[in-house]
Amino acid sequence: MGAIIYSYLQTPRLDRNWYPDVAVMPTVMISGDLVTIRNIRNTIYRSEDDYTVTYYDTTFDLTELDEVRFMVEPFSDYRGPAHTLLSFGFSGQYVSISIETRKEQ
Repeated sequence: MGAIIYSYLQTPRLDRNWYPDVAVMPTVMISGDLVTIRNIRNTIYRSEDDYTVTYYDTTFDLTELDEVRFMVEPFSDYRGPAHTLLSFGFSGQYVSISIETRKEQ
């Protein structure tokens, strides 16, 4: 119980020693119908501990939004909450957003 209370009393910080696959935060800039996202994470996982992280920037035109999908991806070998994602399609170009735990090293 004490650990739970302690975690709620902590102030969120961005300057921690994060694992490489969650180290860089994206940023969003909106200008009219254009949304530019910088540092979109594109990670290739070979295993839980073996992966390559790359990032890219792109701009989406909100007038080209033609689909939105809510997805639930179960965690392997775990019965309970799953990983949820929101995916946006812009004339064949996609970006997905998820809320996930940022792991400290």
